[in-house]
Amino acid sequence: MPTWSTLPTLMALVADPDCPQRAYLLGSLYCLVGHTDLTDPRLTLALVAANASTDSWLRTWARRADAVVADPASRNRDDWCGLRSYRARPVDA
Repeated sequence: MPTWSTLPTLMALVADPDCPQRAYLLGSLYCLVGHTDLTDPRLTLALVAANASTDSWLRTWARRADAVVADPASRNRDDWCGLRSYRARPVDA
């Protein structure tokens, strides 16, 4: 699971389509949302940056996370951390 200090680097790597570990690292971003305090201002700042990204994987992560931040009761940890979680579908079809 990422730490807040490594989050900017993690986001940059996920946004890089040439990163060989991109999909794995995306899973770490999803797991962060699955386990973190949704009111943490560092998450809010990360979501603002991700929403502004040109990368569709990061924007999809941010949109999904924004929805669960707006409605914390809707967070299902399996969606965020499970093997068949959102990370298995980096963008919505």
